[in-house]
Amino acid sequence: MNWHHASAAFLVTLLCAAGGATESKAANQPSPTISLTTQALPPAHPNKVMLMSVAAAGDRLVSVGENGTIALSDDEGRTWRNAVRVPVSVALTNVAFASPTIGWAIGHQGVVLRSDDGGQSWTEQANGISLAQAAVDYWTREVAAGNQAAEIGLENARYLLEDGPEKPLLALSVTDEQHLTVVGAFGIAFKSTDGGKSWLPYSSLENEGRLHLYGITEIAGKTLIAGEQGLLLSEGQVVPSPYEGSFFGVVSDSETSVVAYGLRGNLAVSADGGAHWQAFRAGEAGFTCGIRLADGSLLLGNQAGQVFVRRRIGSPFEKLNWQAHVPLTGVVQMPSGDLVFSSLAGIVRLPASELSSPSEQNMGMNQ
Repeated sequence: MNWHHASAAFLVTLLCAAGGATESKAANQPSPTISLTTQALPPAHPNKVMLMSVAAAGDRLVSVGENGTIALSDDEGRTWRNAVRVPVSVALTNVAFASPTIGWAIGHQGVVLRSDDGGQSWTEQANGISLAQAAVDYWTREVAAGNQAAEIGLENARYLLEDGPEKPLLALSVTDEQHLTVVGAFGIAFKSTDGGKSWLPYSSLENEGRLHLYGITEIAGKTLIAGEQGLLLSEGQVVPSPYEGSFFGVVSDSETSVVAYGLRGNLAVSADGGAHWQAFRAGEAGFTCGIRLADGSLLLGNQAGQVFVRRRIGSPFEKLNWQAHVPLTGVVQMPSGDLVFSSLAGIVRLPASELSSPSEQNMGMNQ
């Protein structure tokens, strides 16, 4: 693959791989539900396939990706093995853990998987069909209770149910072992308050255009969501955005400082917890992952395999000399300080020593 075209590749991976979000299906294609009932076939080298996210489950690393791949490492990402059982073979897009044992993975066809043993085995808790039915049931109750505004919600939920399960979930926020939120293509968004046993639509979310939702985080008890066409949401409500292109994620380095990252090096930076945003740029490639490091620095990875670091709140982003040369999709920091990335070519490791190496200064500039 020509990694200079990584922006297009990343979007295609998110929305089209493994039966992703499409408006129509060819008549000769198999039913998309087949991959919901087919157990994932473990790859020979799970650390060398297309991986979309990586998370820590205590001392263990868990990475998810193509065809239901879930890879595990117990030695800080040096060696990897497959999960014992994954009940679906759809592309998995994100993973997060509330504790060393309890975590969730999400993916195409609206699938939600849960693990209670640190990623060793997984069970399906929801998919696009069950989530759509949950939305229909919720809005039906609201209409019956006299909520006239719920008519639109019910209409959208019925359309979602009729359209099938193929729209992917793309991001999740796990607050604790009971509370999690999942968002995805065409504005789908659901919440659970019982550890994924049941789901309700994110009813207060303002997204009339059904724009794709790519990133979500919690900051000071407030939910921030980022999506396509510069969409920025705070507690479900649209806030003015300084950029009209897609944001792929949002990450914070304090209770008030937050950065949304997106296409072509575009950033939106807020100093007041997401109420107001200012445009910045760092490099040319789209950013696809971010993390707050142990020392308080903010780190972003992009589709060119480049890594940028902001050492202090308000300071510019610096581009490290180190480069992966493959599109990065997720990142986690080890106790040793080393970074482990998921990427479209598998697992990539960045030694902690590279974080303090000379870098190009002043890469973050006000637009």
